[in-house]
Formats: sequence, C-alpha cells, structure tokens
Amino acid sequence: MACRILKSRFLQAAKTHESGKVDRATAYNNLCDICEGKKAARSSYACDECPSGPPGGFVCLSATLLKYLVNIQSMGAVTINELAGGCHSCESRHYSGLAVTLKSDRRSPDYIRVCEGMRGYAQDKGEHVQCQFYDGPHPNGFEF
Repeated sequence: MACRILKSRFLQAAKTHESGKVDRATAYNNLCDICEGKKAARSSYACDECPSGPPGGFVCLSATLLKYLVNIQSMGAVTINELAGGCHSCESRHYSGLAVTLKSDRRSPDYIRVCEGMRGYAQDKGEHVQCQFYDGPHPNGFEF
C-alpha cells in the first residue's frame, strides 16, 4: 500500500517537517521506507510538545493507517504532513505508526468522516487534521 500511495497523483507526502527540523523521518521518507520493506524512521529531536524528544528509532506503519490513506485519495489531492516523524505529544500514536497528520482544506470534514468510519479517532486542529487508530482502548471508551 505504501508503494501505491507514493505512486498516487492524489496523495502528496511532505519531504520536510513544518518545524523546520531536518531528519530522515519525513512523511515521504516514511512511505519510501515502508515501500522498500523497511520500518519508518521516527524523529528524535526535542521540541515543545515533547521536551524529552520523540523516541527516535523505527516503526512499522499500521495497515489500517495505510488503508485510510488509500481511501481518502478518492477525494482528490491530499497532503500528508506527518506519519511516524515530526514532533507530537510524547504519547502520540504517530510514534506507534498509528496516526497521520493531513493538511486541512475544504474536505477536512470528509477526512474526519472516513477516519471515524474506519473506527479511528479524528481531530480538526485548524491547520491540520489528525487521524489516529487504536489497537487497544479508544479515548471515547470503545474497544478495538
């Protein structure tokens, strides 16, 4: 699925972090790594959201997360800001390969609808939409 996403003319994966930090853990590089059968790199620099710094290392991206990205490509051009890299809260699902951050646009409500339709949890954070999936207790009390 990662190879299919990379080849899609509708899904654009960021090659930089919005923070301006430079590392190999960009959304584009994460997809390239998964497509090549490797694990996706995680960032490890300190930031305000996680002062101790993201965990670094590598992680597999969830098949459900990749299916979500394949599903939303039918809506037209979508920008993937972050997958396993970047800086998020220290407990972020990004670091488990279970979350994606998308650039907000007029279709943000649809991104949320599809995420929730796949039993994920979505939030519109203004500049971006975050969709995360769970392999345990959902924050709203649902079991997955």
